[in-house]
Amino acid sequence: MKLQIKTTFDFGKLAGKVRGLVDTLKQDTIETESTAMKGRLEKGTTIHGSQMKGLSDVAKITRTLRGHNPSAPPLNASGKLLNSIKPKKTGVSGKEYGLFQNAGFITQNNPIIPKKGKAKGRRQFFFRGKDIPPRRWVHDDATFKYDKKIVDKFFKSIAKALKK
Repeated sequence: MKLQIKTTFDFGKLAGKVRGLVDTLKQDTIETESTAMKGRLEKGTTIHGSQMKGLSDVAKITRTLRGHNPSAPPLNASGKLLNSIKPKKTGVSGKEYGLFQNAGFITQNNPIIPKKGKAKGRRQFFFRGKDIPPRRWVHDDATFKYDKKIVDKFFKSIAKALKK
C-alpha cells in the first residue's frame, strides 16, 4: 500500500514573493493615508471624524494680516501644509509644523506681522507662553488602523502566490 499526497500550494514560490507583497501593502497604505490626511485638512476634521475646534479671534486677525482667508478650516490658511503632504517610499512627508499642531505646543515668541495691501506698518502680537491645544489630524500607533480593502487585497495576493 502506497500513500500519495498531492499539494496545491508551494511555500517556496510564496517565499520568493513575500518581500514584493509586503512592499505593495506598505505603499498602498502610505498612499491611502496620505490622501486621507489631505482630506482631513481640507475639511478641518480630526482623525476621529469630528470637526476641529474653530479658530480664535486672534487667529482670524492674524490670518487677515497675512493675507489669508480667515474662514478657511484650521491648519489650511495658505495651503502650504496641505500641499506639502506627499507619499514617500518610507512614509508620508509634510511640513514639520503640522506635527506640532497635531501634538499641541506652547508658543515661544511674539511675532511681528506686516500689514498687507495699501496699509503700511506692522503689528506685534503677544503670544509667548500661550498654550495651543492639539488638533489631532495625524494618526499615531494607537489610533492607526489598516484599510480593510488593502488588507483583503494583500491576503488575496498571498493566496495567489501560494498556488502552484
